[in-house]
Amino acid sequence: MSVRQAVDALADWIEAQFGTYLQAISGTLATPTYVRSRRPYDNRTPLLQVYATSGRPYDDAGQRNRAWAVRCAVHLSMLGSASDSDGSQDTALAYHQALINCVNAYNDSQATGHSLILDEWASDDFGAADNQTRHEWAQIVEMRYFA
Repeated sequence: MSVRQAVDALADWIEAQFGTYLQAISGTLATPTYVRSRRPYDNRTPLLQVYATSGRPYDDAGQRNRAWAVRCAVHLSMLGSASDSDGSQDTALAYHQALINCVNAYNDSQATGHSLILDEWASDDFGAADNQTRHEWAQIVEMRYFA
C-alpha cells in the first residue's frame, strides 16, 4: 500500500459510508461534497476534504518491517449564519460524531492488515462573506499499514 492508496482507502470508505452514519445522528443534515485534497478556497458547504498530512515508519522496527503510519486529515468546512453560531457549532459537532462512528466501523469491517486510529482534532470559526460564519474542524486519522 502506498500513501495515495492509504488516502484513497480512507476517502473511499468515508464516501461510501458517511451518509449512513450522518443520517443515524440526524436525518436532516446534508451529505457533504467530498474531495481528496485540501481546498481552502472552496465555498461548497458542507465540504469534506480528505488528504495526507504526514507519514512515518510505524515504530522503531517499522522501516525494516515496512510498517507505516500515514496521518490524514478529514477536514469539514461549512458556512452557517453568523446570528446562529451556536446552532451551526452543534451541526458541526454532529458531523464530527458521524465521522467518529464511521471510522470505528471501518476498523470493525476490515481484515486487511491495516487500521485507522483516531488522533487529535481541532476546530475554528471565523467570519465569512455575507454575514456568515465559516466553521471548520479537522480530525486527524492515522492509517497504519504494511507497504
